[in-house]
Amino acid sequence: MVNRFRFSYPGYSETFTGFFDPQIKSNGFKPNPNTTVFEWLNKDSAYRGRVTAYATWNAFRRIINTERSGVPVYDGWDKGAAPFADDKSTLLQELYRTTTQLWRDVAFDALMQQSVVVQMNTAMPKVLFMGYGETDEYAHSGRYDLYLRSAQQVDRYLSQLWSRFQADPRARNKVTLLISTDHGRGRGAEWTDHGEEVNGAEYIWSAAIGPDIGALGVRRNSPTQQAQMAATIAAALGKDWRSAEPQAAVALPIFKN
Repeated sequence: MVNRFRFSYPGYSETFTGFFDPQIKSNGFKPNPNTTVFEWLNKDSAYRGRVTAYATWNAFRRIINTERSGVPVYDGWDKGAAPFADDKSTLLQELYRTTTQLWRDVAFDALMQQSVVVQMNTAMPKVLFMGYGETDEYAHSGRYDLYLRSAQQVDRYLSQLWSRFQADPRARNKVTLLISTDHGRGRGAEWTDHGEEVNGAEYIWSAAIGPDIGALGVRRNSPTQQAQMAATIAAALGKDWRSAEPQAAVALPIFKN
């Protein structure tokens, strides 16, 4: 990552915009003054009204700046499920309202996963962001057992979504899935933490699968940056994010020639 802060809001802003903004130096920062790739896509006639975000952490409505961007963001406990008029949506809204909150600003991944499934059943977006958050919370709590369990569960969630796409003739071999993290974690005894003074927290990982993604396998020590994800999201759709945001980093070199 380029940003030196090594925590969530600066990391996600860099991921979504393609550059590091040094004024964003707290998780409580105001709505993002920078345009994200999601906002840009939502203003494109081909994607207008078809860009959606779901997350467990309630800061994403600020990071994506939903009021200005027009991108609906369903996050946290108070706005985790879209208000669709069906029984499952009603049940999910009730579960978000009545479930005991282990963390005040982060809901459970399982609830978000089901909210996304409802979204896909009701109105399939063309661009969908999902932000899982349990692993970070369990790591901060020093619960390595639950940290691993949550990471494995996210693997299962992604497998569920990918299998669903591949089983749908409308989506089969047409979907690109990009996965990344907002920051790394410390080494050794510092594994529970991250931040500007935590060694190792500057290292993240990314993964990609899709019809236009080359079969590159596992690549270690690759000179890539978190800031490259914004242009990569656009490139997966055949768009050039840097034409709108010249200071953004180039897309990851993962696409077939």
